[in-house]
Formats: sequence, structure tokens, C-alpha cells
Amino acid sequence: KSFSPGVTAYVPKGADYSSWEQGDVIIEQELNGSGTKEDPYQILSYGNLVWFAKQVNSGKTNLCAELVKDIVYVTQYGAWTPIGSNTGYQGVFNGNGHTISGLAIGDATSMNSNVGLFGKINGGHVHHVGLKDGSMFGNDHIGAICGDFVSGEIDHCFVMDGTITYRGGLAGGLVGVCGNGARLHDSYSTMGVTVSSGYEADATTVGLACGEVSGTVTNCYVQSNTQSSYAVIGKQSGKAVVVDMMAKPSSAFASGEVCYSLNR
Repeated sequence: KSFSPGVTAYVPKGADYSSWEQGDVIIEQELNGSGTKEDPYQILSYGNLVWFAKQVNSGKTNLCAELVKDIVYVTQYGAWTPIGSNTGYQGVFNGNGHTISGLAIGDATSMNSNVGLFGKINGGHVHHVGLKDGSMFGNDHIGAICGDFVSGEIDHCFVMDGTITYRGGLAGGLVGVCGNGARLHDSYSTMGVTVSSGYEADATTVGLACGEVSGTVTNCYVQSNTQSSYAVIGKQSGKAVVVDMMAKPSSAFASGEVCYSLNR
């Protein structure tokens, strides 16, 4: 089926029309599943992910979903609006090891905060999600998986390449801020972090993994030879617990050393 660019197609629930998106078609589709932990929504296209984010951001913060295939950012939907940007995500999101590629948030003029796949997580559980070749711009609380990780759990997530560009606030390759009620573990990032032109870098607010940690971080890794020169964590505060959080060379990722460490 062919459509003119920019048209909105309303398609049956559960049908896989992800290939249409590459032809500039905007998909509006209710998802399979009921959004509960036992029967999560099934996400099989970028349009599905956008629909889910809209539901959560409308106030349904405890909805649950899972990725059932790798998906790719589609430009006609516009810049990504993070899940749980305001009150915070409280559901369960299972990536099933799939990747979301090319996620784009903002541009060089962006002053947004709570930037990432998830803007804020407040009691939610996000696991086994991968991001690849993302491009994220913002002012403060910026992280590939989550900008403001207040509380809950993030585990077995991975971020491959891409760049975070920030304007001097808290930023990290995995999460911007890991709060005192948050637990991050068994994850890695090879994403670069850089400061916007005209702004000064502050090594105490930016890390290749986390900008600030006051919660618990265990068994997480970053690539030491990314284009950034920051430490793994910008700063620790409060009752932070950090164990086995380290930088590794690219060879450790290529050889399977990091993979082994994450699954031991």
C-alpha cells in the first residue's frame, strides 16, 4: 500500500505496518495488550512507541509495555517527547533486548530538561532496553535511558554510540541523575557526552554514565575512549552506593569482556 508523504493512516490494532513509516506515513494505532504488568502493550514500530509515550504523558503513568522488535526513529513524527516527562514513569517497560535506533531529541538551541528515552522515572522499572546512535540535546537532567531517575530500577540496558550535548547541567550516558531511591545496575554505555558550543564544561556535573548519583549503581560500564574526557560519574552525594562502576576500552566491549561481566 502506498500513501502520499505526511498522511496519517489509522490501522487495525496489533497489525505490523512499521514499513509504512519509512514512506513518510504517520501511524495511529491502538496497541495489542491492555497496558498492565500481566498484559503489557506490544510495541512493534516507532509510531507505537510515540502512542505509548502520549498515553503515559497524559497521566497514565503506570502503564506497562514491551518491545517486540527493533525499531527506528522516524523523522515525520518530529523530535522525541520523553516518556514520563512531568510526573515520572511508574510502570514496567521491558525492551526484551531490542534496540531503538536514531532517537533524536532537540537541537543545539534546546533548553529542555528531563531529556532521554524516559524524561523521569519515579518508581518504574525499565529493563533490557537498547538505544543506538541517538542524538540528544538539552540543558539539564539529560541521560540516554533517563534524564531524572528519581526512584525505581533500571537494569540490563545498553546505549551504543551517539552523542549527548548539554548546556552545563547534569548529564550522563546512561542517566542524568540517579536519585536516592533509584537503583541502576548491569548496564553499559558507549555514548559520548559533550558541552554545547559557548558553554563551559563542569566535570562535577557530567559523567560518561551518570551526572550525579545519590542512589545505588552496581556493575555498570562505559567506554573509556569515547569522544568525551569526563569521569564515569560526575559526582556522588547523599548515601550513594557505587560498586563495580568502571570505564573500559573499546577492546573490552568487542572481545565480550563487558558482556561477560554483565551476565556473571
